[in-house]
Amino acid sequence: MPAALAGLHNGHLPAARLGTIGAGQRLYRPVAVWYRRMAAAAGTVGVRLTPTSGYRDVAQQRRLYDLYRGGRGSLAAPPGHSDHGWGLSVDIDVRSDPHALSWLRTNGSRFGFFNDVPGEPWHWTYRPA
Repeated sequence: MPAALAGLHNGHLPAARLGTIGAGQRLYRPVAVWYRRMAAAAGTVGVRLTPTSGYRDVAQQRRLYDLYRGGRGSLAAPPGHSDHGWGLSVDIDVRSDPHALSWLRTNGSRFGFFNDVPGEPWHWTYRPA
């Protein structure tokens, strides 16, 4: 968690701390800047990065966790324990553009993004160097 978020709680970030990244998704504002830079760089070579899930409040994370625990959803962390709740993780549609995943694997780290959940190629988390 970035030091700037000290005193806040996972899944309870104020709207003023979030920035838009497209497709109705948001991330922690400084991370959103890096995501938009990454998406723009991908776009210059014809690759489209579409976010499908960014920041999640506690209720959103609870719903996904309950689905997972009930065997009806993908792996999800318990509420309060996901990097989505800090606005640091983004799920990216890596299926509709066949070049998106390859581009992310080659270039994501240049923008601070890493695929940190084995078996979830769509899940990318910002970890500055």
